[in-house]
Parts: sequence; C-alpha cells; structure tokens
Amino acid sequence: MATSIRIDLSPFGFTSTENRVYQALLDGGPAGGYAVAKSLGIARANAYEALAGLVSKGAATEIPGRPARVRPVRPDA
Repeated sequence: MATSIRIDLSPFGFTSTENRVYQALLDGGPAGGYAVAKSLGIARANAYEALAGLVSKGAATEIPGRPARVRPVRPDA
C-alpha cells in the first residue's frame, strides 16, 4: 500500500517516534515491531512502544495472529 501522503500526528499528542512509525505503516503496510525497527533504524523496544501507542490512541489496529502485526487506520478516519 505505497502512498505519498505525509501525515503529522504531533498536534494530536503523538510522539515523534509514533509519527514516524505511523508513516512507515502507511508507506509499507501492516508490520510488526521488528520490521518497523529495521526499516526506520530504531531500537526494537522503541518500535514496539510506538506501535502500542498508536493502537491505544486509535491510529492503528492490531492484526490477530503471530507474529503480532499492526495496520494503520486511514488518515481521514
């Protein structure tokens, strides 16, 4: 699901890492913490924390199954 839409979630209380992870999910589609960490060059713990933050704030949903993966909620939602 490649896209060129750039979204800034920081005015809504999202951290800069959550913002980067959300953009990575928009650009690359559903992913888990390991894949996000690798694509952004951040620590896995930070990627998992950002994914959890996105889910808890309603910007992403967890896909059932193993390994756990997260998909972004559409920006216009």
